[in-house]
Amino acid sequence: MSSQNLFSPADSADSSIPAGAEATKYNSSHHHRPASSRKLFVNHSRENRCHSEGSHIVDGTEAVIRDDNEYLGGENLLPAVSCEKLANHVDTMFAKLNDDMKRVAAIYGDGSFFARNFETYDAEVEELGKLNEAEARAQLQRYALRCHVNEKEKEQLHKRNRELNDALEILRVHILRTQSNVLDQARRVAKQATEGLNELLQSSSKEITKLNQKNALSLAQSSSLQNQLKQTTAQLEAKKEALKEANKNLDMLRFERDSLQNHSDQRDQKLEQLESRIHDLSEDLRLKEEAVIKAKAELSVRDQEIQALKEKLKEVETAADACLKRRELEIKRQMDHYLQETKAIDAERERQARAKILEVQRQLKAVEDQRDEAEQRALAAEEKVADYEENFLKYRGQMEGEALRAITSGYRNALSAIPSSRITSSPLDRLFPNRTSSYRENIDPACDPFEKLYTARTSHSRIPPRSEATSSRAQISRPRRKK
Repeated sequence: MSSQNLFSPADSADSSIPAGAEATKYNSSHHHRPASSRKLFVNHSRENRCHSEGSHIVDGTEAVIRDDNEYLGGENLLPAVSCEKLANHVDTMFAKLNDDMKRVAAIYGDGSFFARNFETYDAEVEELGKLNEAEARAQLQRYALRCHVNEKEKEQLHKRNRELNDALEILRVHILRTQSNVLDQARRVAKQATEGLNELLQSSSKEITKLNQKNALSLAQSSSLQNQLKQTTAQLEAKKEALKEANKNLDMLRFERDSLQNHSDQRDQKLEQLESRIHDLSEDLRLKEEAVIKAKAELSVRDQEIQALKEKLKEVETAADACLKRRELEIKRQMDHYLQETKAIDAERERQARAKILEVQRQLKAVEDQRDEAEQRALAAEEKVADYEENFLKYRGQMEGEALRAITSGYRNALSAIPSSRITSSPLDRLFPNRTSSYRENIDPACDPFEKLYTARTSHSRIPPRSEATSSRAQISRPRRKK
């Protein structure tokens, strides 16, 4: 989006007339509206705020340009981000411009304050001639005030238009600069890509020649291997025939060997059966002899164990009697110790119960103190409520007086902010050359009616001082604190 969408090429930096769609919208909505009466009470702080609102466009544009310059200095970011940022900022600027136009339309209002009810200036002059001197002076003051307000609005619009022109010019230059940077980067990237493709083409051509050479060698090797394969297949067929004959002879020999092996196996099995039977008999005899010897040895050992067990039984009986006596003594001692521990535990529990009772008594006393304090606070609150109920009319009169004073001061400030047209004496001298001394009396504002009402109210209502209020509360609360 360039600046040509908003301003015509013939417009200069000092022009204040928008062109394009914005101009059509502005003319269609504001051609019949004069300056609004809301401009009557504009002070210097509002003008400064308008100035700051108008200058934020240029400041924001400079910030975007500075950010984009820093961005173009980097190597790892893409220029598309800068373009998106610039487009977003332009959209934001035009959104703010639309908001300003809507605000100006809201300020103009319906045009009832300065509406013209005459078709021509001659009819208006005739109507003015019919008015008396005071009404004519008031009408001329309104005209002068309208001219003054229109001049101020015109100056502000000129200033805002110049700032917008500067901002759009800066954005246009920055867009051109950004587009040139993007094109330069695209050229560099394309050049690097073409150089890489050329290098890849050269390397691929070299590899293709090498692969062709390898293919020719592999074809020669495959032809030689095919010849060798044919020779080996012929030799393999001959060897297969010889192997078949040898397999037949081997099968005959295996059959004969198997028959002889079966006969020898049968004879070996019979011999092994006889040998195993003899071995089993001899083994049974040896085992029986060993069992007899082992039984004799075990019998002697059992006799010795029985004697040892008898002696051990006597020792165990004596030890059991001694252990029983010791156990009885130990049980008696433990019973005495348990009785002592039980008495000590009962004494400790009694002491802890007494301490808990004392603690509960202290807590109960603290709770009673808190209850007394709460009752005192409740009594004080009741006294305060009673005081408010008694002095309600006084407090209401005081608040109404303060509100009337604030309204009166705001009304006076509003009247003092209206610019006076008595200095510009040229139009009044031409229309009314014979001015009297009553002109100033007609111009000066009338006496404020709210001052009389305020003085009447404040004379009857007075806020009591803090000392009187506290003394009255103390007198009220004294009979209530009896317990």
